[in-house]
Amino acid sequence: MEGLRRRGGGVEELKRELRRFMEEILDTDDANEENYEEAARAIADIKELRFGAAKESPRKKQKEPEKDVVEALQSAFTPEQSRRPSRGYIQEWLRNGNRTCPKSDQVLSNTNLIPNHLLRHIISEWCEDHGVILEPPQSNPDTDCIISAADYSTFSTIVSDLSSSNEVARKQAVKSLRHLTKRGHSFRALAGSDPTAIPQLLSILSTVGDDHELREDAVTALLNLSIHDFNKRTLGEGEAIVLLIESMKLGGTPNTSANAAAALFALSALDSNKAKIGSRGNPAAGEPDREGDSAAKKDAGAAVFSLCVLKQNRTLAVRAGAVGACLAAMSSDETTVGDELLSLVALLSNDQDAAAEVAEEGGVPLLLKILREERNAKNVENAAAVLYAVCSVVRRTLREVGEEEARQGTISCVASSGTSRAMRKAVGILDKLNRIHCSQFSR
Repeated sequence: MEGLRRRGGGVEELKRELRRFMEEILDTDDANEENYEEAARAIADIKELRFGAAKESPRKKQKEPEKDVVEALQSAFTPEQSRRPSRGYIQEWLRNGNRTCPKSDQVLSNTNLIPNHLLRHIISEWCEDHGVILEPPQSNPDTDCIISAADYSTFSTIVSDLSSSNEVARKQAVKSLRHLTKRGHSFRALAGSDPTAIPQLLSILSTVGDDHELREDAVTALLNLSIHDFNKRTLGEGEAIVLLIESMKLGGTPNTSANAAAALFALSALDSNKAKIGSRGNPAAGEPDREGDSAAKKDAGAAVFSLCVLKQNRTLAVRAGAVGACLAAMSSDETTVGDELLSLVALLSNDQDAAAEVAEEGGVPLLLKILREERNAKNVENAAAVLYAVCSVVRRTLREVGEEEARQGTISCVASSGTSRAMRKAVGILDKLNRIHCSQFSR
């Protein structure tokens, strides 16, 4: 730089030098410390050439140098040079599994997103000078999490400890991964993109044995990972589904069954995973536990409902006793689980075996009670649909339904004031009752 000044280099030449240094910093991944130092010296030389001989008031001397540095930086860039793919685009690019720079196509050493506050300040100044309105940065606590160098180092240590021969270190690593992936989208994406994190976690879960705390930590970490869309396919391709179903059955702690069910529900967002859950583990292996806590029952009901969107899974669920489990849970005092489980029974009742099981498990009085007392229109609609299916398959239940209608007028009330679907089902039940009554009268 001294050589440039001795050759008579002026401000414009220094600006060109500064532009070159800054482009090296912004456009390459391997800019070294010297690049930054040279850029700083160029700014200092520009400031000296501009203000070295000027006689200014003390107040102006305090203000102008800072402004001139910004001007020097601004002059080193054109708007085109400042344009880079937006943060949202970059995030989407990384979520889709890409590991190269979308602009230079160079392989990224890591996928941490670090905001360039200096460049943004330069762009803001340029926009203000040229009357351009710059939109404020958008912030989303779940998807806009910045991973610091310290956090990345912590994550790397955790992943390394997952394969440690030290049992205590492995257990602590699983617990740490559970808490780390709970913090936000970026850590879930980071863990999912690491080639060893998920396989090591699944390996630990497969050999967890009777260590209930470790099983809960591993299952919950998988739940956190399953929330990330990109991880759903990765987890579905491994042994996660089988291990989650196994953990759901074994339980161990109240949270284990609930979180395993929630993870299966998240994974079932992909149709390919629905089929795998049904074929590999039988969806009813994740049926609502008759003795489990309400959260586990609720999440299990939602998971099985999602799986039973595929017709082949409904048959498997019915054979495994999902109908009886749902009715048992609905008969308890835990009213918070009723909506999901009733919806599941309504879906399964299209199968004749399921409708017959409702009658065998004593579900008719429960359905009549819902029709008589429930204020939730959706629940009334589902109860009417199930009762119609039962009456169509098991004709002896019509006597019980007829007695209820004679005492309370329950079915007629639904037929006159329910939703359109509930009204159709109730009218269908009344029609069956009338046919029986006419048949008996004709005798």
